[in-house]
Amino acid sequence: MTDITSADCRKNGAFVVKEEAQCHRAVTISELFEHWKESERFRLKASTFSCYATSLQSYILPFFGEFPVGELDGGAARAFCRKMAQEGRIHGKGGLSPATIRHLMVCLRRLLDFGTKAGLIPETPTLTCPRQGRREVSVFTSSQRKRLNVFLKERGGYFCLGIRVCMYTGLRIGELAGLQWGDFQPEQGVIQVRRTVGR
Repeated sequence: MTDITSADCRKNGAFVVKEEAQCHRAVTISELFEHWKESERFRLKASTFSCYATSLQSYILPFFGEFPVGELDGGAARAFCRKMAQEGRIHGKGGLSPATIRHLMVCLRRLLDFGTKAGLIPETPTLTCPRQGRREVSVFTSSQRKRLNVFLKERGGYFCLGIRVCMYTGLRIGELAGLQWGDFQPEQGVIQVRRTVGR
């Protein structure tokens, strides 16, 4: 019997029932991602879709892209987590934090859950990562914040202003990027966060 490819498994956008097990095994993570994009782009909130899509494209697909979903198991997931912890940053300089790796695993599981619900794969594989200790977070001291504020104020420009706003309000990058002049109420000392912008 000849091998059945993922292309053979599609018929008018759906997977044929015959030779179902082989069809499911042939589906790759990259193919599943393309189905997910088409289906979820307008169903999810724009910022949520952007967050998941960026995480999948930047980290999951480079590692798992052509990996057949039917062969995805705990060992592959653990290898992915180890690699991300050691050299996961996009430029290869250092590893990702445990929180970021957990977020990536959530994105991968949601992709697989989508595949199961859409009938593209028979079931969602059980994937776990080794538990990692939390990194100690280093924050600026009060004197360091003051020195940085003086430097940014002297330097000027919107970029430096944005850093100062984040530093003193705790806004995230997406929230900062979504600000408009109408969100500022200087008389009351208030900034209203009404929207976020995804990368």
